[in-house]
Amino acid sequence: MAVTAYFTATTGSDNNSGSSAGAVQASGTGAATTISVATVDLSADTPDLSSVPVGGTIRLNGRNDGIRGTDTFELTVVNDGADTVDVTPVPNSSTSGVTWAIGGDLLTISRAAALTDGNTTNIKSGTYPETIDLAIVGTALIPNVLIGYDTVVGVGTKESVKVDGAATRASGFTTSLGAVPTFWAFENIRCTDHTSHGWDLNGGADNFTYKRCRADNNGGNGFFSDNVNKFEDCEADNNTLDGIDVDNTSWIDSCLIHDNGVMGCDLQNGVVKNSLVYGNGSSQICFAAGVSQAFGNTVDGVDKTTTGIETIGGSFKDLQFSNNLLTRCATGIAVAQDGKELQIGKNNHFHDNTADETGFKTFTGKTTGDPQFVNQAGGDYNLKTNSPCIGAGADAGSGGMDSGALQTKFGFSRRDTA
Repeated sequence: MAVTAYFTATTGSDNNSGSSAGAVQASGTGAATTISVATVDLSADTPDLSSVPVGGTIRLNGRNDGIRGTDTFELTVVNDGADTVDVTPVPNSSTSGVTWAIGGDLLTISRAAALTDGNTTNIKSGTYPETIDLAIVGTALIPNVLIGYDTVVGVGTKESVKVDGAATRASGFTTSLGAVPTFWAFENIRCTDHTSHGWDLNGGADNFTYKRCRADNNGGNGFFSDNVNKFEDCEADNNTLDGIDVDNTSWIDSCLIHDNGVMGCDLQNGVVKNSLVYGNGSSQICFAAGVSQAFGNTVDGVDKTTTGIETIGGSFKDLQFSNNLLTRCATGIAVAQDGKELQIGKNNHFHDNTADETGFKTFTGKTTGDPQFVNQAGGDYNLKTNSPCIGAGADAGSGGMDSGALQTKFGFSRRDTA
């Protein structure tokens, strides 16, 4: 399709067609169609179509033969002089006196998600009290993308768009697709205050990407989905169960995961790196099976009752835990299947754990001692200049990485929660 983007705002209307931001570009009540003819006659309303682009959309109220079986059609020709537009799909029946609208923000994310076909939906900042069902499959090359923004399209934060359950709706996002690759991507979206999971995409569907998203204060897991997930710069906090609960082949990078009721993150065949994980109920980072790798994370068990990084059950074939900083845990690293000589462990730093390692051995570069956080009690895990973790990590280049997630020489910080 030529439609490149849809727009949604809390001031919009699902009677609009969504292919432009703000108010509708043109509208009326007299659209007429002819069976199996692409041209829609709008002349009864004498509209100004001079600013209407090809590749936009028109909504013809009440029809169901448009994009994805909806009442919305793509514009392929715009004739301002004749007050007509050509559309695809081609209408399959003759009508007259139909209410119509071209462009204008949609009101709900659900409406945009029903129209998308490898498109990007730009969602204006605000609160959206709805549950969005993802029922359309994208592709690896043309995914379906939902991006929140504040003022400039594409620019936002984890707080830009809030999908709010108001303690009454079960979940913010669900899917009815079943066991298929879906290829959906989310950016600058927060799911909060649902009675079950924030993102409830478990059930077989896979291939989800989350960037700068947040799931918090939900009654189940924050993020809950099956296979092939990617998380970058996301936050999962204060959920009743796990912050992130995913299955096979997932990557968690540069995330903030804290104060969840059970596990910080639970995954198998996955990688967790450059993340700050603390204060979760039973374990901070948990691997259930398969390839399990954790690099450069700062992990704080807070009260010495939880495990920092652990493996439980399953069959593990590639354990690599390096450059992690683990403090105040019952056990810093606990591996269920003791196979130290088949593991890779380098340059992990331990402090104030009841036990540093069980079933695992940091073979080279293990360090200990107070990491000298700037303000651990206040959630500032940046390192003071006298920290023994500075330059203590393994690094293929020169200069040495720091142990943990926050690298002093690059100025990385994971203090903020917004």
